[in-house]
Amino acid sequence: MSEVICDYLNVTVPLADSGGLEDELRLYLASLGATVCQVGLWSLGGGTVKLGERGRVLTLGVSGAALQELRGMGALPEFLAIIADWPHRITRLDAALDLLGREAPGIVRQVYDQARAGKHRLTRKAIAPGSVRCVFGPDDQGVETGTVYLGKRTAEVYAKVYDKRWERMCRGNPDPGPCVRYELTVTGKTGVTLRDVVEPAGVFWHHMGKSLLDCPPGGTFHQWKGHAEGFNLPPRPETLPYQALVRRLEGNAELKELVWLAVQAGDLGARRLLQEVQSLAEGEAKASGLAAP
Repeated sequence: MSEVICDYLNVTVPLADSGGLEDELRLYLASLGATVCQVGLWSLGGGTVKLGERGRVLTLGVSGAALQELRGMGALPEFLAIIADWPHRITRLDAALDLLGREAPGIVRQVYDQARAGKHRLTRKAIAPGSVRCVFGPDDQGVETGTVYLGKRTAEVYAKVYDKRWERMCRGNPDPGPCVRYELTVTGKTGVTLRDVVEPAGVFWHHMGKSLLDCPPGGTFHQWKGHAEGFNLPPRPETLPYQALVRRLEGNAELKELVWLAVQAGDLGARRLLQEVQSLAEGEAKASGLAAP
C-alpha cells in the first residue's frame, strides 16, 4: 500500500486582502524553475499552478503532478507558508491512496454493488443509492472495468474508486501494473486546513475508513478534526528577485530559441530582441512604480 497523498488543491483569498500574494507566488515559483505557460498559469513537474479571479476572490489551483513535484523538492511546506500569511480558505482538497498490485475490475464492481445496496458511507449517513454511479467499459484485455462515483459532486464529501492502471493506459502511459485508486474530495465546509495538504492521511481515513477501507493500525496517522490548529509551517521563504531571475534563465529553452531566431535574422533580429526586452522592462517598471533599468 502506498501513502495517502494530496492530489489536488484549490484555495481562495479575498481580492481585497490579496495584495502581494501573487507577486510572492510568482517569485517563489520562478525560484523553483516553474515555466510560464500564460499569464497566471505555470507548469511545474508536468502539472500546473493556476492563479485567477472569480467574483471577489483570488483563486489558486494546484494539480496533483505539481503537488508531487513540490513534495519531491521538499518545497511544499514553504509553498504553503506563503499562502498561510493571507486570509485563505481551502475550497477543495483531493486525497488519494493507490493499492498497488490489486486487480481493479472486481474491486470497482464490488464497491458499486455494495454502494447501490446502501452499504457504504463517507460521513455518518450512508451514501444514497441514487448518488452512486459508474462508468464501466472493457479494458485492453476485454475485462469490464472503470470508475465508481460515490456521492454528488456538490456534496461536502464525495469519493471515487477506479482502475488506475486502465486510466493511465488510456492516457497513453506505459502499463503500470494492477492498481486501484481510492480518491476522496472534501470542500472547505468540512474544515480542512493547510495541515491536511501536508498530512492528508487524517482526513482521508476519517471518511474512507468508515466502510470503504480498513483503517491502518493506530498511530500511523493523526486523528482528524475539522478546523484543527497547532500545526506549524516553516517561516515564509524570502525569495530575492535576482535569485529567481537567475533560476529562470538557467536552461530556459524558450529564451534560447528566441536568441537563436534573433541570430538567424542577423543584426536586425538581435536589435529587435533587445528592444523588446527593454520595452517590456520599462513598462513593468512604470507599472510597479520602480526606476526603469
